[in-house]
Amino acid sequence: MVAELAEELGMPMPKVGTMIETPAAFIMAPVLAKYCDFFSIGTNDLTQYIMAADRGNEHVSYLYQPTNPAVVKLVDMTVRAAAKAGIGCSLCG
Repeated sequence: MVAELAEELGMPMPKVGTMIETPAAFIMAPVLAKYCDFFSIGTNDLTQYIMAADRGNEHVSYLYQPTNPAVVKLVDMTVRAAAKAGIGCSLCG
């Protein structure tokens, strides 16, 4: 669909990527990589979802830990999936 729109507008095909910021997206990263030119890892949302802790809620925000091994592991897995697929990967957040 993106290619069709770019052609219709007479524009070059833009790079297409996805935000990886939920546990489901991290698990599916190897599959998503087949359809993307790049990944952007949303670390704020990732941490919030992985740690089940709303960083804006004072009662549970102490559980929001960006350096928790589970968060680091999922970031690592996503970077490796992007590298294996030969696509770019950046961090956002």
